[in-house]
Amino acid sequence: MVRALAMDGPNLEGLEGVRGTGPLLVCCNHLSNLDPLVLVGFFPRVIHAMTKVELFSNPVMRLVLTRSNCFPVTRGVVDRAAVRGALAVLHSGGALLVFPEGTRAPAMGLGVPEVGAGWLACRTGALVQPCGIWGTERAWPPGRRVPRRAKIVLRLGQPFHPQAVDPESATTEIMQAVADLLPPEYRGVFA
Repeated sequence: MVRALAMDGPNLEGLEGVRGTGPLLVCCNHLSNLDPLVLVGFFPRVIHAMTKVELFSNPVMRLVLTRSNCFPVTRGVVDRAAVRGALAVLHSGGALLVFPEGTRAPAMGLGVPEVGAGWLACRTGALVQPCGIWGTERAWPPGRRVPRRAKIVLRLGQPFHPQAVDPESATTEIMQAVADLLPPEYRGVFA
C-alpha cells in the first residue's frame, strides 16, 4: 500500500546505518496515520510500537495491531502496562518505535515532546535511532478517509546514546536529532 501511495516509491535515506541487533529506540516525528506503516514497511528491523489504546477498541483492528507487534498505551497518563511492555522490548534487544510528541502534529512543525522517549533511553541505555518523515501528511491528512498519492521521504540519522542523564534533557536531545533530519519548515519548536 505504501509503495502505491508514494510517488516513485518512498525516498529512503540512511537505512544502511541502522544497527542490526541490540536494543534500539526508534524516535520519529508524527504527521499522519501513514507514518507507522512507512516505518514498519521499510525499516530494516522488526519494530514493536506503542499504539494509542483507542485503536484497539475495534476487534478487527485489535487483531491486526497485536499481530503487527503493537501494544496499547493510554496517552496522557503513566500507563504502567505500556511502560512494562516498552521495557520488555528494549531489554530483550528489540527495536521500539515511539513518537516522542505522543500524538500526530496538528501542523507540519514539531511540537513540545512528552518525556517518555528520554526516560526510556536513560532507563535502558538503548541506542536511539532518530528518524524524520514527511510527505505522509499530504498522502493521508487527518480527516481524510482515503489516502492519495504524494512524495514521501523517510530519512534516518546516525544512531546515538543521549549525553544527558536526565529524561527531560535526553528527550530534548532526541528531538533535536529528529529535527536536524527534517526540512526547516518541519522543525517547529526545534528550528
